[in-house]
Amino acid sequence: MAVRTIPEPNDAATVELADGGTILLRRHGNPDGARIVLSHGSSFSADAYFPFWSLLLRDYDVVVYDLRNHGLNPLGDLGSHHMPMMVWDNLRVVRAIDRHFGPKPKIGIYHSVSAAIAVFQAVEESSFAGLVLFDPPVCPPGLPEARERAIRLTGARMSERAATRQGAFERWEDLAETYKDSPAFELVRHDDIDLLARTTLRPCKAGFELCCPPAYEAKLFEHLYKWALAIDIFTFDFPLKVIGGDPLAKFSFLPTVSLEQIELLDYDFVPDTTHLLQLEQPAVCAELAVEFLKQSNLV
Repeated sequence: MAVRTIPEPNDAATVELADGGTILLRRHGNPDGARIVLSHGSSFSADAYFPFWSLLLRDYDVVVYDLRNHGLNPLGDLGSHHMPMMVWDNLRVVRAIDRHFGPKPKIGIYHSVSAAIAVFQAVEESSFAGLVLFDPPVCPPGLPEARERAIRLTGARMSERAATRQGAFERWEDLAETYKDSPAFELVRHDDIDLLARTTLRPCKAGFELCCPPAYEAKLFEHLYKWALAIDIFTFDFPLKVIGGDPLAKFSFLPTVSLEQIELLDYDFVPDTTHLLQLEQPAVCAELAVEFLKQSNLV
């Protein structure tokens, strides 16, 4: 089986964060194209999404980066691993992109927790000309109290599960096999699972360890849904698209609670996919994203 490799970026730059941490920006694709800025879900890496963003490289100027304590970034303090800090990180990221690679309107394409971060960022300042959010963990305002409690409980359970994850492996293939045996990854191609495993691990004395350790992932999930309940994505006045996994799939996160609310969003879902839809159906996801960008006159 062929091993997927990530091409060397056209350019790269390091972003200095408020607490002394850093984030590595990588610029790929067509420097003359519209600029797309892309990041990933919790515990993953931007490079794990290469099957998706590789489809954008011919036409677009694509800048990818990992969230703090993920991927190619150094491991920092656990106390700084929370949503407000990541929103502040993102504000620095978009300014650094313009500073290092030249100013351009930016289109954000984000998945899961990075989608929630981008929405909070958009509340703080107008960073993006448009956003495409894949299966974002956001909720409409005014949910019944019982529904809010259920969502908070979901976050607590996810945090508990994350805390018990295996954090170190003798070989990266061991993590890949764990994913391949998990129902959550059954729709992801095996060579793409291998890429996911290789790009979410870093070498250590024992062999390999998760770039985002279990305690860090657990801390983020502990409060993620509290923040999700505070986001109102119905109020933005710029082009915004939500693309979800199949609402009938076990691992999808439907961002609304009724058909009436869905109609208030520019919303699509990809049939027969889960929360990991960009890894499961990268071509379909890229096609939907580009179609929206063209319809919105963003490209």
